Amino acid sequence: MPRIYYKSEQLAGQVLDQKILSSSEFDEIFTQAEHRLYEFSTPESGFFQRLFGKDNACFRYVQLSKDGIPYTTREGSFFLPVSLIFYDVDDASFPTLFYFIAKLGDQLELRQCQAGQGVQWFQIPDLHDEVTDQKIIHKVKNSLSVLKEKTAIEFANRPLLEQSELEADSDECSEEYSELDEHLKQAYVQLSEICLKQHPRKSVALDYIHQMKNTDDDFFSSIGQLIDDLWQENIRLFVSMDWKQEVTDLEWHLQSMLKDNWQLELTLPDLALLGDDTVVSEDGVFEQYHQVLLKQGLKLGFVDMDSDSYVFMLHPVDETETVKKAVETIGYRYL
Repeated sequence: MPRIYYKSEQLAGQVLDQKILSSSEFDEIFTQAEHRLYEFSTPESGFFQRLFGKDNACFRYVQLSKDGIPYTTREGSFFLPVSLIFYDVDDASFPTLFYFIAKLGDQLELRQCQAGQGVQWFQIPDLHDEVTDQKIIHKVKNSLSVLKEKTAIEFANRPLLEQSELEADSDECSEEYSELDEHLKQAYVQLSEICLKQHPRKSVALDYIHQMKNTDDDFFSSIGQLIDDLWQENIRLFVSMDWKQEVTDLEWHLQSMLKDNWQLELTLPDLALLGDDTVVSEDGVFEQYHQVLLKQGLKLGFVDMDSDSYVFMLHPVDETETVKKAVETIGYRYL
């Protein structure tokens, strides 16, 4: 998932017209939303037709990025704003073309960015530009209408007590997240030392961990943020896969983990032979890979995040108890 980077907490262009989206409406979306990522379609009739009539184009994906944090690394100092990110094609960590509404201070702005394969996160501040195409602005407005409708329905379906608590949390939240507790950071460090033992850029992962914030709430998590951060650095401490992803994606992740984290190249089972549509959730898929890994003294360790995704690490068999305790320390069950 993409994230938005600025060189400082200042607008890069023009303030967004409040008729498109006000700061309070922006905040309300984050208060009411239950998910980080929404996927929409634009049928010619039904829900979208009622909202927009014939001119119903909207973006396929709308991502909520709940950052609002400064970030300092060897590449320099940056600011990651709270933002709504719009795109149609999910073809890279930073899609070839995406748009976003960022909140800086109490102001919003709409920007566009051309990125794609090979673009590094620290290049993003120099790549985004103002949006002048009225068709794109209209498409953003349509997408916002759908998103606000969707999140309002989600919020209305929650118990009244939970609604009150969420609104109170929203009123009380500060612009900057608190530091993650030191004992939690140390658990992540321990996992990195074990699972990234031979990774040439392990120090980059450790830098991220030492700067981790406590972003846990109803639909964001510190571990999810770390997975996103390290993914953009092409570092696989954890891998998260949706249950519908194909086995070819799993094989690619495992080969990358073996090569980068352990300097190994193994011949893995070609489960694509089971069929073009074989997915990772089918019986025996992980087990067949697991048996090959065990012969190398490695195993897959899963983090139970109570979701439809598989989150796993690759670690030595003889470190299982240590990894299990570290995973439990950060608040999850080890499987």
